[in-house]
Amino acid sequence: MSSSGEGGAALDEKARRVRSLLSSYYGAEDADDGSTSGSVVVDTTSLDKATFDADRYMADLLQKTRLDGLLSKHAETSQEIRSLDSDMQMLVYENYNKFISATDTIRSMKSNVEGMELKMEELLQTIEKVAASSGQVNDRLSKRRDDIENLSGVRSVLRKLQLVLDLPAKLKTCLQHDALASAVHYYLGALPVLRKYGESAAFVQVKSESEMLMQQVSARLRSELLSNDSKLSAAEAQEYVELLTNLGESTSELSDTFIASSKEQLLASLALAMDNANKRINESSSEALKEFVTELNQSFLTDFAYTVTSVSTLFPNPGAALLDLTSELFERYFKNMRTVMSAAIALATEQEHVEILVSSLSTMATDVGRMESLVPRSGLSEQASRTVADILAKYVEELFERLHSRTKSQLQRANSAVVQAPAGAPGTRLSSLLEDTTLSLLGELKEVIKGVELLLEAPGTSRLVGEVGMGELQANIQAQFQASFACIREMVLGQAEECATVTPVAVLLLARILQALEAEGVPTVMEAAAEKFPGLGSSAGAPPFVAGEVMRALRSDAE
Repeated sequence: MSSSGEGGAALDEKARRVRSLLSSYYGAEDADDGSTSGSVVVDTTSLDKATFDADRYMADLLQKTRLDGLLSKHAETSQEIRSLDSDMQMLVYENYNKFISATDTIRSMKSNVEGMELKMEELLQTIEKVAASSGQVNDRLSKRRDDIENLSGVRSVLRKLQLVLDLPAKLKTCLQHDALASAVHYYLGALPVLRKYGESAAFVQVKSESEMLMQQVSARLRSELLSNDSKLSAAEAQEYVELLTNLGESTSELSDTFIASSKEQLLASLALAMDNANKRINESSSEALKEFVTELNQSFLTDFAYTVTSVSTLFPNPGAALLDLTSELFERYFKNMRTVMSAAIALATEQEHVEILVSSLSTMATDVGRMESLVPRSGLSEQASRTVADILAKYVEELFERLHSRTKSQLQRANSAVVQAPAGAPGTRLSSLLEDTTLSLLGELKEVIKGVELLLEAPGTSRLVGEVGMGELQANIQAQFQASFACIREMVLGQAEECATVTPVAVLLLARILQALEAEGVPTVMEAAAEKFPGLGSSAGAPPFVAGEVMRALRSDAE
């Protein structure tokens, strides 16, 4: 075991010495030196160290080693020397080709550098000759170059002057062929010369003719841009605006003129639609209402959307003019819509008619709401909602006006029948008259309730007015019933005052009518209100229709 350990240690020592030898050969620092640089102990006995002291090593070896050990150390050292010599020879052999190649490379580089210096000197001399020749050429041609540049400038000026002199003829040609963009291009190209020399005798007439022709060009550009029958595409309209702007037209003025022209076209379109609507409403059923709203929106709103899009494209900042245009047009639009709807309300006596009315209002509100995205801050959706509420309120108002008119006629007929009855007429006749009049009045109340139900139950009504709007509509209906009973009371009392001096029987008849309304009319309305139109409900306070109050008033008047 010890012999194998000693052999391994010897091999390790040999490898370490070979590495040290190679390091010293290639000029590398000893790794061990770096590792012990911080130590104060100096090893003078290691053969591979730079601090090796041969005399001290031999003295220690002779002092501490016996003769046989010295002989063994001598043999070992001799073996290592031979091994190192062999390793050194091997290293030299392996790197010999590299040494030869490096030597050849160095020799070639030296030869090339020597030749390069010679060529650089020749190149420098050539460049100096070229520079001298170039200087001579420049000196000889400098005067001619100045003359050429002067002549070139004169030629350029003459060409511009010729273009200016030919400008009237070119403008006329452009006008004849409707090449308005080319006319503007030619004029703008010649404009600097006209401004500089236009007052001279040679150019006065040219300037005058050109300005006159450009006025025609500008007028035609404006005409085609603002014409009702213009077939310009969006890109062509944009080009015309740019051309007019380049000719000195004010963008804001162009925008106002374009908007004013568009307003006239839209108002004409709206007026034509109204004429067609009046004819249809007068000669046809309420079905014409739906067709009217659809056709009006298809024509007027389509034209309006196109106009707004054109204005926004041609004039990025139209300012308040576009809002003013929208406000004025839709004020007329909603006014006309109210007029047509009011005429159609008189025909809305059946379920189908009421559904058409609601559907038409829904179409109007939806289509107008889309326009607000084109003109923000215009409040079109809010105006449409107000118009819908006004028209529905008008429908309800029409129902009650019809009730008041028919009630007044019934009371007048009853009063006339009593006054014209001969003295001593049988009581059965008066009872029959009372019954007929009472049934007629109750029938009229039920007709109003039916009309209200048709409106509230029509498909789309709740979606059209919304939850809040529905509550307000129902509250309005209740208030109308409250006011109607007050109106009927006033009619009865008025008739009673007229008949009091003529026949007491008529007064008695009117009192019985009030009692019948108290007994049957008010409960009928109260039941319908609770089921069909509860109004704002208890959460918003007392409902507008107070049955007890109405009944007390009727009883008091009857007494």
